[in-house]
Amino acid sequence: SLFDALNLDIHNFHNYCTIRAANQEHEWELASSLFCKQIDPDFNGLVPVDSELGWNGFLEMGLYGLAMNLSNRGYEGVRVVEGVLNAVRDMCMVSPTDQEKYMMAAGS
Repeated sequence: SLFDALNLDIHNFHNYCTIRAANQEHEWELASSLFCKQIDPDFNGLVPVDSELGWNGFLEMGLYGLAMNLSNRGYEGVRVVEGVLNAVRDMCMVSPTDQEKYMMAAGS
């Protein structure tokens, strides 16, 4: 990516802005992959995801992009929900204190 090529840090805010723009442009695969990288402890370390609820927040934007990508790839119903809940489970393992907010965001 451009950030890597220029040796710049990628912060949570950069990911959030890119995920939000990708969702608005219906680029579900990009939004989903960025969100999954953000919550992957092997890729990004044990960094908790911002648990602030609200449609303009990182959490809902990321989960929405993930769900739409799964749906776009042909998954239906229960399999989409399982994919989203797997992401929530991964976030809960990093930050158990925010479990309730993560579950609420998955339901929205």
